[in-house]
Amino acid sequence: MLLATAGVKAGRVRAWRESLNPPAPDVPDAAFVVTRLVLVTMAVVLTVTGVRVLAVGDGAGSGATTNRPVSWSRL
Repeated sequence: MLLATAGVKAGRVRAWRESLNPPAPDVPDAAFVVTRLVLVTMAVVLTVTGVRVLAVGDGAGSGATTNRPVSWSRL
């Protein structure tokens, strides 16, 4: 979902924004670049975190099969 949001064209956002609030000042192109970078970074971080959490849940290298508590510092 974050990657789909990051892929929206700037012209489409500007047109939608102008239809909601015509007297609003224009948004600079740099704002769209920064927003895209933030959204893509969030998608990558959440994907990596999800994979790590699933690996811990499966017991891959976490010692979960020996009924020891999971060490969250190893994530």
